[in-house]
Amino acid sequence: LFTALDQGDQAVGIYAYDGGLFDRAVRPFMDEVAVPDQPLAKALLQLFTLERDGRYELVDFRDLAPRQLGSIYEDLLETRVAVERGRAQLEYRPGRGSARRRTGSYFTPDVVVEDIVREVVAPLVRGRSPAEVLNLKILDMAVGSGHFLVAAADLIASMILEHPDARNEDPQSIKRLVVERCLYGVDINPLAID
Repeated sequence: LFTALDQGDQAVGIYAYDGGLFDRAVRPFMDEVAVPDQPLAKALLQLFTLERDGRYELVDFRDLAPRQLGSIYEDLLETRVAVERGRAQLEYRPGRGSARRRTGSYFTPDVVVEDIVREVVAPLVRGRSPAEVLNLKILDMAVGSGHFLVAAADLIASMILEHPDARNEDPQSIKRLVVERCLYGVDINPLAID
């Protein structure tokens, strides 16, 4: 599964994640620890579903606000994978906030992101054809949880879809194109990119 996520697997419809999160060269502990199918299946079931009245419903992660993703990211900064005698477990480090201070990782408030996207990104897109917009390159040099890039992707995709040449296009396909061709992010913390 992790290899398929890292490299993609067209046979089962998995796109390559290509972020390094599942790259064995970046995460050598993945070669040291085997995750049996049963615990992995249980973890994925708990992550991706909610049980209601004995039935499982898929969680729609599109409903997560960027602020919630930022909180998850900040908690991940305080967590590490510990491998001991062939077993891996997540360890939550005491001293909440210390890793954030050490790496300068702070969440940008929604109002600031919205202002930047409206005042800087929107004018770059306005008046351009979809093809011209898809040639834009936008870089977030301190990507963190990706809050700015998510907002930029939403705005750019919605503005493309307003153009007469793109009104019949699939919104998800347009958004994927925007993310693949226009948006870039770097961060001092490798976890941010993943």
